[in-house]
Amino acid sequence: MRKIILLCCAVMFFFGCGVYMPSPVILPAHIKTISISRVLNRTPVFGLEDNFDRRLRDEFIRDGRIAVSNDIDSDGSVDVTITRYILEPISYDSNHIVEEYNMIVYCDVRFVDRVQNRVLWEEKNFEGRYRYFVQTRPGGLTEEDARTYVWDNLSR
Repeated sequence: MRKIILLCCAVMFFFGCGVYMPSPVILPAHIKTISISRVLNRTPVFGLEDNFDRRLRDEFIRDGRIAVSNDIDSDGSVDVTITRYILEPISYDSNHIVEEYNMIVYCDVRFVDRVQNRVLWEEKNFEGRYRYFVQTRPGGLTEEDARTYVWDNLSR
């Protein structure tokens, strides 16, 4: 009897431990095309929006699940605003020169249904983060190269 109870508990444990998979995002049937508004930059750092905007468009086109249009008559719209850009030093060498940085970018993202004129999804402070060594270290990166990793992660 004791073995049967242990066997039942083991079976319930193994079948109950699945991998979490979020449900797929399903757009309303009337949304056939989307446009991607220019990424806005509300930080004092000049030019952040250019590469991110290009990477975001490339990701939607590469994905191919929905047609991307530059037209204002599209059914939906993706709007992104970069709200904060933080570059914090993490480690220093013996001469107090920065060796490692943590880059954090916060964005406000929303998807607008233009047909019904309502926001379907909105995410405030959507975060992209990357930790990297400076280019003077082996395998190190420039700040611009590190931004590329952040843009890739955020656009996916």
